[in-house]
Amino acid sequence: MATATRGRITELLAATREGETDALDELYRIVHDDLRKVAARQMGRLPLKEVLQPTALVHEAYLRLIGRADLQPVDSRQFFGMLSMAMRDIMCEEARRQGSLKRGGGWRRVGLDETSASSADNTVDVLALHRALENLKQIDPEGEEIVRLRFFGGLTLQQVALVMDLSVSTAQRSWNYAKAWLHTQLTEN
Repeated sequence: MATATRGRITELLAATREGETDALDELYRIVHDDLRKVAARQMGRLPLKEVLQPTALVHEAYLRLIGRADLQPVDSRQFFGMLSMAMRDIMCEEARRQGSLKRGGGWRRVGLDETSASSADNTVDVLALHRALENLKQIDPEGEEIVRLRFFGGLTLQQVALVMDLSVSTAQRSWNYAKAWLHTQLTEN
């Protein structure tokens, strides 16, 4: 995501808050392809792909975001943060639904770090990750946001740093801490 795109997203969000419906359509066009790729990558790791398609996940998350008057992001950071939370919520809702169909729901474990998705000692199920992220948010909100943007939002570390207005090295330190903390939490349970 380029700085120009980030600025354009902020402009379109402002226009949307002022009631310009064309701005909402343009905003969706700008982010849809990237979000769909992220969703496809996430869905490829989960058995959700049989019941929830990437396009549907993006569409539902976007509708949840724009359909709520109390959620009006003012910049690209809030926008991507809210979208990643909506995507996380949708995947967790589906995981719960699938899990309630049959004990365990047939869920596979998924990699926390996309670079080591095949590593058996760095995996977690999506519901356990959701619970751990809620706990992390209480002690390290910045770290939780980085994990959420990377894992559920599919942003690279450089994109996270750009969206959050952090240096890449600061984002890397927070990412490393959050991963280590989550690993500890997820392996203890």
